[in-house]
Amino acid sequence: MPLDELDDLIETTLDDYLLALADGIQQAQRQLDQTSVTGRPGQPATAYYLPRVEFELKMTFAMRGGRPEGEQAADAKRGGRAGTLMMRAPAKGGEESYSGETTSVIRGAFVAVPLVGGRTPTTLRCSLIRHSAREIGLVVAVADSLGAVQIDVPVQIDVDRERSAELGTPLKVATDVDVGLLRTDLKGYAGTTLRISEDEPEGAVVVVIIEAAGATETVIVQVAP
Repeated sequence: MPLDELDDLIETTLDDYLLALADGIQQAQRQLDQTSVTGRPGQPATAYYLPRVEFELKMTFAMRGGRPEGEQAADAKRGGRAGTLMMRAPAKGGEESYSGETTSVIRGAFVAVPLVGGRTPTTLRCSLIRHSAREIGLVVAVADSLGAVQIDVPVQIDVDRERSAELGTPLKVATDVDVGLLRTDLKGYAGTTLRISEDEPEGAVVVVIIEAAGATETVIVQVAP
């Protein structure tokens, strides 16, 4: 089989396998949707869903073939002119045979992603950049659960003074972020700076709450010496 035809066969086989697996998962979920366990009085029924399905595909390829005796003679003649000594085991039936075999393993998983209002939920990632002991840069990345960046999304960043006091000591009024309400840029980022008062004692804890599109993240910063 020509190599280009072999590539097409492998791609077609893999596509069919994944599509069949996805179809099987969908049918299984439909069966689960029709099955529920009645809860205790006053409690809702229990439903089931497949949050994750892992799969492993192991493929073994073997290639075998041969060359006619006339081609072998031509190779030997070319080798003789080049001054190369070539020794070959005699082939049965006047043909030189060759074979090869390789194995490939593909692993993956189907993950259920819940939709909120027809969209995947928002995820937040916050990176801290310490400019100095009391000046911390906050860079927030906003995306959906599939990794698509969210543009022009409001991001609220506030110092949680109550939780900070519970974890350490009450914070000074001067300890705050430069800008509390931001919007993400074309790359899905928004940033501000947390400035910690010089009057805060070493080891004090500053709790920062970040909210965007229904997602929340908590960042805890400890005052460095």
